[in-house]
Amino acid sequence: KPRNSRGSKRAWDRVAVSISRATVMLWSGGSTRGTLRCLLVLLVDVALGLVYWSDMKNTSDDHCTGRHCVVPAGQFWIMDSSMEVESLTVKGVLKWDTGFDNLQIRTAYLLVTEGGYFKVGTPEDPMTFRARIHITRRPEMTPHPTIGSRFLACEGQDSRIDMHGRTLQRTWTILARTAHAGENQIFIKDDPIIMGWNIGDRIGIATTSRGSSSTHTITDIAPASEWVLPLGSVAGIQARRRSTAYTATELAGRRRKNARWGRWCQGLCISSSRYLVVEMKSPSNISRIRLNFSETLYAPSYRVEVLPEDYEGHEEEAWEQGTVVANAGGGAQEVILSHLDRTLSAFRFVVEPSDLEGRASGAPAAAGVHLRQLEVFGSEEDGPRPSVLHLEEPLRHEFLGGGKNINGIRFNLSAEVVNLERSILITGDSDTFDETQQGIHTGMFGKGAMNIRYTRVEYCGQRNRGGRFCMHFQDGGHCHDCVFQGNAIVDSSQVGIAIANTHETTVSSNIIWDAKGAGIYIKDGNEMSNSIKANVMVCSVPGKCTVRWLRKEGTAGIYMVGMTNNIESNHVAGYDNGIWAAGSMHPDGQGHAERKVCPQHTPFGIFRGNVNHDCKYYGLRLDRQYPRNLIRDSNGYVEDAGSCSEFTTEGADNGLVPANMIEDGLDWHNMYSGGLGLGDVSFVRLSVVNNGRGFIWKESKNFADGISHHIRDSLFANEKTDRYGRLQVQGPAGNFAFLLHGVEFVGGPTDLAALAAGFQCGYSRAGGPCAVQYFLHATNFSRLDPTCKRIQFGAYSMDAGRTMPMFVSDDHSLEGYRSVVSRHLAGFADDLGCQPMGYNWDDALGCDAHVRRFSVRVKDEPEDPAQQQVEEDSYVDNLLANDSAVQVQPDVEVGMNLGPLNLLGPGYQAEPNMSSPIFGANAGIMLFENNLNTTSRGYSIPVVVGRNYSISGDWRGHIVFEFSDPPLAKLFGQNETLHISYAGQECDLVPQAKRAEMMFAAELCELRATEVDIEVNEAEFTA
Repeated sequence: KPRNSRGSKRAWDRVAVSISRATVMLWSGGSTRGTLRCLLVLLVDVALGLVYWSDMKNTSDDHCTGRHCVVPAGQFWIMDSSMEVESLTVKGVLKWDTGFDNLQIRTAYLLVTEGGYFKVGTPEDPMTFRARIHITRRPEMTPHPTIGSRFLACEGQDSRIDMHGRTLQRTWTILARTAHAGENQIFIKDDPIIMGWNIGDRIGIATTSRGSSSTHTITDIAPASEWVLPLGSVAGIQARRRSTAYTATELAGRRRKNARWGRWCQGLCISSSRYLVVEMKSPSNISRIRLNFSETLYAPSYRVEVLPEDYEGHEEEAWEQGTVVANAGGGAQEVILSHLDRTLSAFRFVVEPSDLEGRASGAPAAAGVHLRQLEVFGSEEDGPRPSVLHLEEPLRHEFLGGGKNINGIRFNLSAEVVNLERSILITGDSDTFDETQQGIHTGMFGKGAMNIRYTRVEYCGQRNRGGRFCMHFQDGGHCHDCVFQGNAIVDSSQVGIAIANTHETTVSSNIIWDAKGAGIYIKDGNEMSNSIKANVMVCSVPGKCTVRWLRKEGTAGIYMVGMTNNIESNHVAGYDNGIWAAGSMHPDGQGHAERKVCPQHTPFGIFRGNVNHDCKYYGLRLDRQYPRNLIRDSNGYVEDAGSCSEFTTEGADNGLVPANMIEDGLDWHNMYSGGLGLGDVSFVRLSVVNNGRGFIWKESKNFADGISHHIRDSLFANEKTDRYGRLQVQGPAGNFAFLLHGVEFVGGPTDLAALAAGFQCGYSRAGGPCAVQYFLHATNFSRLDPTCKRIQFGAYSMDAGRTMPMFVSDDHSLEGYRSVVSRHLAGFADDLGCQPMGYNWDDALGCDAHVRRFSVRVKDEPEDPAQQQVEEDSYVDNLLANDSAVQVQPDVEVGMNLGPLNLLGPGYQAEPNMSSPIFGANAGIMLFENNLNTTSRGYSIPVVVGRNYSISGDWRGHIVFEFSDPPLAKLFGQNETLHISYAGQECDLVPQAKRAEMMFAAELCELRATEVDIEVNEAEFTA
């Protein structure tokens, strides 16, 4: 640019603005005519000249009548000085001069409309100086009819806002080492200089303790002064008849990484010195030692002696005095050694017998000393000194960093560190914000474009007002040029970023701190192909973001009603829920999409690499999602309502093909992760660590694609020294096969077991009947703590959950057995030679035979159920009447409940045991499972493949007999059949795919062959 005169600079500014706008039109798919028009306007603009705000702000101008300023169409204004007006409407072009520092606009609203263009910087020439837009509160002003009040917004075709602050290569990173309370420096994974972080920036650190996150100011970016040093060995020596060494147990990060436990000087310690020797992993300069003694067994006085680097071995004469501690008590304390300024290879604590006399706790000297915790700070002599962030405010809590090792596997459990500073600030009057919860809002309304990058928005959102969010894309259609990237949204009263009825936007690398209701809200249900990537959502205090908003009670880091969007590499911490697919909360959609979509059955987009931690309830919460093969138009509306149905018009399974995958997720320190009812959704490479109640899944189905697994190549772990968490997968029940491949369980403890079948089966909105089939391949229990149970039958279920589920495997996942059944089915041991497996396997019976599920369902109820009576079975009734532990079954429709059925065959030759939870199941008595819902009623029981069984009962209605599931026959590579005799008839059953009820003949049960290559004898019979 020529800079020799103000006039030439203005002319070239004019050229630059027009060319950039023409370029934008081309890149965003604008027409050739529109681009040529823009270039033609350029020539006129150069001739007419630019309008500078510094020239006109103190003059009377028709365009700023009463200080309600309008940038007219066809005019270009340059804002080269601060602007304070009642309102600002842009119909032409308003360009912020990026060469000035600390300019600001103060206005009640800034509206870009009728093809106007507001520009603050470009990606190539960002606004590196400070820029501020302050939205004032003027209650006397009439709100805009569609956008309301206190906003920065664009509306209408071709209207556009571009804002580009100082670029940050990364807006967030993670801790590289654990940071402790009281420290003023943190180690981070990425170089802060390369990321573009500066001294003076405000940062936030996400909780890793289910507590509070914190904010700090960077005072310096410089090499670290000290850090936690790795220890070599720790041994305690005591004077007895002979020396006895005690090796400490590594805590693996219980409260402090590299902390050690030791205990010395116990029992007959009566003379001589006792000491605890600590060897460093490498020669180090030790600045301080942090200790935690028992409150009763502590040393009131002790010496710290040091071993210089140049000595080898532990010769007594080599030890030098470091410091003496006197009048100490129990609990936490620090010993300062920074005055030594020497490189040390080891140090030791020395306690004299007389030091242990007269402890305030009253513990005798002979009881010894118990050192609970030990941590050493300083620097390694030959180690690098990484750059760290030095903080103005010391840490109030501990924050995990550097990951955690659990039984040989490392998990990246580390706090996010986010940068909350930006060069561009959009803010507003905030004196009544906490009281009214009415702040500013920004958004694009209609098919314009909004591209805001590296900008901070604060005191934003207007509680319980629709469409009033901190940042918002509304009704934008397909908008490739709609971008929210690298922004920091701080203190929102309602949602951080919202997307409604808009597609193909980019929302990436944003920091959302304390957005109430939801961090990111995908609103209506028809949104498609939006990229939600690498954002961090943090609620800094438990419960702070939990509010009632837009008639919603639940809060989440990401709240999704529109499902077909790409959700990748996002991190959520501290919310009630992490990522919530809330289709079941809005089954008909919302807003423009209401009754035009079916969110519960809408497929997900790419769903990969997301992290949820320290959330009050769920990390990943998928609720009840059953994606199907929807027929939709380009706006995401369902064109054929039938495509939302469970079955196709031909009666086949309408589950999504191929199935959705939830990939590479990490959930930790939440209460739960998982979902309630999920079908045609596969978890791949999932890691769940130290959740309070593990991973849950109540209800599911067989995959329509015939090849997917429910959980594949995944890890479920718990580190026992963490104060929070239990290891358990509580899986679903129902008439299907639950498939696990390459799943590994690590650590402990467990509440029930590492893998519990039939979570809440039999209860409302859970799966049933309870005789689910769990298939395990390459499933590894070897890294579990030795006392942990591997499997359990039933998880908070009705009694059938403790007897009916079965585990099957084609390898050594079940210690070489092909099937495992409940210990309550004792006939499988008597008839089939199944063997007891012991406590770790829930005392189950391991069988070499292939065991599968046999089910009986009533297709239709009688025409008048009230007139039907269940025929009494005196034999069973008498047994039930004589047992006081009988579980009372709820009332059900008479037509569906046939009363007890009796199955005879292998495994069921025993005398019936009518006590809970068996109720005769060991003798083949099948009781109706009502399941307290209307979707999964019937009868089920384990049987042996290829064997003959007979069944009797009070037959009426249309009966459906079912056997196993097609995926198991395919996985085992064999034909699977079951021969059934009933009412004088014979029937050979094979696994069959679930089909719509209407596909059965009106008065016949029809057995159908499936895609599994099995020869089947079709049998039709009248029930």
